Amino acid sequence: MGGRDQWINIPSTRAAAECLLRSWQREWGPPHKQAREACIAVLKGEQPPEFARQAFVEAAREAGILVVGVFPG
Repeated sequence: MGGRDQWINIPSTRAAAECLLRSWQREWGPPHKQAREACIAVLKGEQPPEFARQAFVEAAREAGILVVGVFPG
């Protein structure tokens, strides 16, 4: 995902899910799994976007990725 000192825009839950699956460069720990599952639940309409947003931020923190803004949903 990007690289050191690079910015990446995650504009939606779908983009967050793709980022988690395709671009994540670190080990996949429990917060990563929870974020993937949260994105799926939102995309299925089972949860509100905030559910995935919060899980994504936690996964990013675990991976040492600075989160400046969060996707709108």
